[in-house]
Amino acid sequence: MTQPESPFGPWTGEWISAAQAVADGLHRIGFRRDFTLADPPGAVPLRISADSRYVLWVNGQEIGRGPVRGQPYRWTYDDYDIGAALVEGLNTIAVLVTFYGHDNAIWQRARVSSGLGSSACLIVDLPYAWAALASGPAWTARPMTAWSTLPGAGMLASLPVEIVDQRELDVDWLLPAGDTTEFLSAVPAQALHPGGSRRSRPPAYPYGALRPRGIARLDGDLVSPASATLVRPGEQPSRPPIDSVQAALSGVAALAERSTTESAHRSSPDDPLLWQFDFGRVLSGFVEFAFDAPAGTVFDLAYLERPHDPAQDARYVPRAGARIIARGGPGRFHALETNGVRVAAVLITPPMSADVRIEELRVREHVYPFAPGASFASSDSELERLWHAGVRTVQVNSSDAFTDCPTREQRAWVGDGVVHLGVHLVANRDWRLVERYLDMCDSPRADGMLPMSVAGDIESDSRYTIPDWSLHWLHGLWTYARASHKLDVVRTHLPTAERMLTWFEQYADVDGVLADVPEWGLVDWASVFTSGRSAILTALWVRGLREFAELCDAVGNMGSARWARDLVARTEIGFECFWDPNRAVYVDHIVDGIQMPAVSQAANAAAIVADLVSAERRTALARRITDESHLVSRGWNAASPDRTLAEKVQDRAAGVQRIDWDVRRWIVRAEPFFSSVVHDAVAHAGCADLLPRLLRRWLRFLVDGYDTFGECWDWGTPAHGWSSTPTSDLVTHVLGVSPVGLETDVYRIAPAAAGIEWMRATVPTRAGLLSIELVGGQLTVDSPLPVRIQTWRGEVLALPAGGHRIDLAVESNSGEPVHERA
Repeated sequence: MTQPESPFGPWTGEWISAAQAVADGLHRIGFRRDFTLADPPGAVPLRISADSRYVLWVNGQEIGRGPVRGQPYRWTYDDYDIGAALVEGLNTIAVLVTFYGHDNAIWQRARVSSGLGSSACLIVDLPYAWAALASGPAWTARPMTAWSTLPGAGMLASLPVEIVDQRELDVDWLLPAGDTTEFLSAVPAQALHPGGSRRSRPPAYPYGALRPRGIARLDGDLVSPASATLVRPGEQPSRPPIDSVQAALSGVAALAERSTTESAHRSSPDDPLLWQFDFGRVLSGFVEFAFDAPAGTVFDLAYLERPHDPAQDARYVPRAGARIIARGGPGRFHALETNGVRVAAVLITPPMSADVRIEELRVREHVYPFAPGASFASSDSELERLWHAGVRTVQVNSSDAFTDCPTREQRAWVGDGVVHLGVHLVANRDWRLVERYLDMCDSPRADGMLPMSVAGDIESDSRYTIPDWSLHWLHGLWTYARASHKLDVVRTHLPTAERMLTWFEQYADVDGVLADVPEWGLVDWASVFTSGRSAILTALWVRGLREFAELCDAVGNMGSARWARDLVARTEIGFECFWDPNRAVYVDHIVDGIQMPAVSQAANAAAIVADLVSAERRTALARRITDESHLVSRGWNAASPDRTLAEKVQDRAAGVQRIDWDVRRWIVRAEPFFSSVVHDAVAHAGCADLLPRLLRRWLRFLVDGYDTFGECWDWGTPAHGWSSTPTSDLVTHVLGVSPVGLETDVYRIAPAAAGIEWMRATVPTRAGLLSIELVGGQLTVDSPLPVRIQTWRGEVLALPAGGHRIDLAVESNSGEPVHERA
């Protein structure tokens, strides 16, 4: 998308903070700027940033929230037009800035101990004509002590939990008439490091020059619950928020719930109310509600991804929620933190016997908008349902980053995002979040490897990584480059790609096979092996080397392309060590020179997509690893007929990978994430006609109201972005629409002869929408770019941009496919 010319020049606003002392850890600061207008103008551009997050209001009207997550050393700003919110007379710009203080799943701290970057700070800028309103000493600020939080509790419990005591909050502080007696002149937030010169305007460490956000504003519908139920759990002991709700839910499991539309009920300290608001599906956004309650009434919220089950393993229940303490009388709560939720459970405990009312509990979704135009429809309603479910799953995991799940972590995992990327390319005309993913993940460690998750606690702590996640990021770069032909993006990321591939090279033995690769070889949660000489990691590395070489060719980096291809040539011969001729499959790994018997879809699919499988073997291998009579589902983190979940968890903690299946009979099925590679392999082997059957396995997730795909076949979150491969597979493999490559600006059209009565789609390309319809064997295409159409008889037609009709199954008397201009 073309960006409009900016009305801004160098920054005139400066970073500011509060003059008053602030608490260690999480704190919030309110900033104000009052000014008078005789004649409000039609447009007033404003740009703004803060650390960690801000909410911007003008005259009490919310304008926006931000900034987007990222590494502090390449921080971003947002821009708005506030003109429509201005009035004649007194006006107020108000900003609430949250500083998280400690690393969490969605934010990482700057490595500074004082000055700029060590506490909440804000910068606001306007064009020259309005420069007097830019952040500086004319702004006022005060710490907002009404808020606090809970400390994080590990990787699965590190989202901010909002606690607000509204008795300490002046709700009118956003308005021109608000009480400003505790607001003092803001002070500059200065870079205090040696050489920093106490600089308070960009560029300044740690935030650098400040870059535009580069992605669309997040938005969504205001959604009401599908049902509401009420139960009285009896007197509850004092507990932290979330824990209090979970305990109350467990205690009332045997009590009958009552559906009700009444919002007001009598309650007391020994007779609290427990509401459950079920939205019927997973949402992602800000919870809000209205209430009327005595001062000191506690509203504890727990955001659940599924109806409460006391038997569920507590380790995988989202630790997400809030606590609101009423100031007395009517009130409202608008969450500052975004969360994923299907069921909002609310425990209401007043300090005395009183009528308590709660109403209008809703979720304002806050997700990345999908630009309209892309579509998929079919005579097979199940396939159509799968396409839409994949889009929905990715959208609730597309915010300011590609995230794993909205309910539990919201982390920006580097490997997961390759699936989100594929869905955006076929279902969203706006590809800016794809570029944001590639850019934000390009944040390598000192040794060249990418963190397994970025812009949060994991990257900040410099933890171990998942080596294969870096290879999936490279695959995403290659996929996007082919679709966009943006060579500037390629040039930006190639140095990181080369360093990462070189990291793997140190573990390549004399045959080019990767052996004893350290850190966490996840692959996905299936029971696969990467120890010793690893077929899976070697094949993914080779795929990465081939893709890297193609990218190098496109930008003229012939030396690096030759280096990569030389490594591939050596490994092509060495990889044969994994072939088991008796079973006609590749084994997962070799230990001490001995082929281990475990076989997985992952190892064989990776070998196919890496072009390490000969043409003679390829088709038979693809069919063998997708034959249900050979497959078994096993996971290191899932119970099996022979091992309980507790035993599996104990094994993991002890570093034990226990085989609990007939290892010589079964092939271990990939979980939903790596199934994307399996499906790529199936299509690459010329067996795309198998994919409709394989994709129907995802229908198991679409039950009980859910319209999203779950994390794994037998466990996990119900809305996991990495599971969304059916959407891209239906377009790229079943309908066969994909860019040919970087060497030519042409699309390949190769529909699978899958026996589906009809399918049609509109698919984004860099030049506009491509429409395709397949009815029986009759193909109609209207493309903004030239196309190469492959018929079911094996012929290839090179055709110009425009409309075309082709019979894929029939050839004319001349021996050529039947073709006409549409």
